[in-house]
Amino acid sequence: MTINLQSFARLSALVDGEEEVVGSVERPFNLSITGLVFKNATSIANAANTVIYNNTLTTFKVGFIESDEDLRIVISDNNSATYSLWTRGTGLAGKYGLPLIIPKQNTSGSFLINTFTAFNTSGNTARVKITIFD
Repeated sequence: MTINLQSFARLSALVDGEEEVVGSVERPFNLSITGLVFKNATSIANAANTVIYNNTLTTFKVGFIESDEDLRIVISDNNSATYSLWTRGTGLAGKYGLPLIIPKQNTSGSFLINTFTAFNTSGNTARVKITIFD
C-alpha cells in the first residue's frame, strides 16, 4: 500500500514591525510512502540520555523527532561519526514543539544511521516521540 504524506512548513515572526515568513501552508511537500518503519514514544528524566532508536537504517523517506522540552539529539552512523542537532520543545508537558526532520536515508553512500540518542538538560522530564516512514 502506498500513502501520500503531506507536510506543511510555515514559520512567521514579527521583526521590527515586519512579518518574516518562511515556508507555506498553501503548497505542501508531498511524499509517497509505503508505511511506518519505526515509532516510539518515551519519557526522559532531566540530566539523562536515552537511546530512542538503535538499529541500522538502510533506507527511509522521512523521519520526525518531537519533544515537549528542548533536547539535544545525537545521530551516530556506521562509520562512528556523530552529529548533534536540537529539538525545540514547548515547555508544556505532552505538547510537542517543532519537530526535528530527518529528510531521508538511502544506500547510495557509506553513511547509514545507527542510533538516535536524546540528551535532556531542560530541568524537567521530557516526552519524546520518534516516527520514521519509508
